[in-house]
Amino acid sequence: MAKDTPQNCNQQSVQIRQERIHQGPIPNSTEMAKYESIQSGFANRIMTMAEENGRHRREIERINAEVDRDNTRNIIENDKLSIKSFSIGRWLGAFISLIAISGAIYLGSTGGSVIVATALVAFPIASIIQSIVGYKKTKDD
Repeated sequence: MAKDTPQNCNQQSVQIRQERIHQGPIPNSTEMAKYESIQSGFANRIMTMAEENGRHRREIERINAEVDRDNTRNIIENDKLSIKSFSIGRWLGAFISLIAISGAIYLGSTGGSVIVATALVAFPIASIIQSIVGYKKTKDD
């Protein structure tokens, strides 16, 4: 058996790597000192730039929040108008149907034209059927 000599030993090497990652508008203090050593006032310029950037970002966020708030108000207002318009349409349709049926009853009781009376009753019934069928199609989509 061979002795452990430097020629027979497995040599291992260990490599250590160190990384520094920085994220943000302001460098760390050692880097700031290096910038200041390049030219006097660089560190102050970097700080001023970071402060202006922060003010700008906050202003943009404030404007976006106002736009979102206005859009939400507009959506709510449009929904209210849609509901009101739908309600007015329903009442108007009911009123017109009531007038048509009343006219058909009047024509039937006074001996008027049966065709006209039938037409007066058929239109409201057709409208009701069409709105029910249309509602189901819209609901399924």
